[in-house]
Amino acid sequence: MTTIRDVGKLAGVSVATVSRLLNQSGYVSKEAEMAITEAIEKLNYKPSNIARSLAGKQTATVALMVPDILNPFFPEIARAAEDAAAGHGFTLVLCNTDNNPEKEKKYVEALVRKRIDGIIISSYTMHPQQILDLQKRSIPVVALDKAFPEDPIVCVTTANRQGGELASRHLLERGCRKIAHICGPAHVDSARERTLGYEQACAAQPWYTPSLIASGSFTVICCRCEPSPHPASSIRIVLVRSALFKII
Repeated sequence: MTTIRDVGKLAGVSVATVSRLLNQSGYVSKEAEMAITEAIEKLNYKPSNIARSLAGKQTATVALMVPDILNPFFPEIARAAEDAAAGHGFTLVLCNTDNNPEKEKKYVEALVRKRIDGIIISSYTMHPQQILDLQKRSIPVVALDKAFPEDPIVCVTTANRQGGELASRHLLERGCRKIAHICGPAHVDSARERTLGYEQACAAQPWYTPSLIASGSFTVICCRCEPSPHPASSIRIVLVRSALFKII
């Protein structure tokens, strides 16, 4: 296997010079850079990520932690994150936490040991201090679909309230005469925001009652549609764990 010493020997420079160029950690003359680049191409040299991590350098890996990979929202996020990471020469590691705080903690500990370069975290249970502790260890973190307005944490969120309102108004415009809302768990920010959007669109309707709102868990177990004599709507029976609705 080709080593950094082989590259230095062929290029006629020291190992330290090759290392400075590879790690972008110091001055290397243009002539030496050209000689090293040619030697790397000729020898097909691939720097060892393990060796670089032991030396305190990047491992070229980032992690994506999600609460439930079966939720259709997260595979799309994972695909986009992987494409973006690959475009910058990084490998994405996917961690499915099952909404389990202990599993989250174990994943974080393992990722830190493996010298991960950064973590994208989507969690309904992680506290901001846990993220701040990672940042203190110089591990960049981006929180996904959850905001921490009182803490210096980079967050990427969606307009959940606006989405809830737009979805409700769309059904009203289609002629639906009564709309129920099955929301996510009450402790999840995105679920609460979508519920507020639903209420904003529907609270003024004569049929509205808070009993049309029920909490689910973002997991659809069974769904079937039955024909309806009403052209403007159909009868839908949706079971979301403990929530059963017949919407007419």
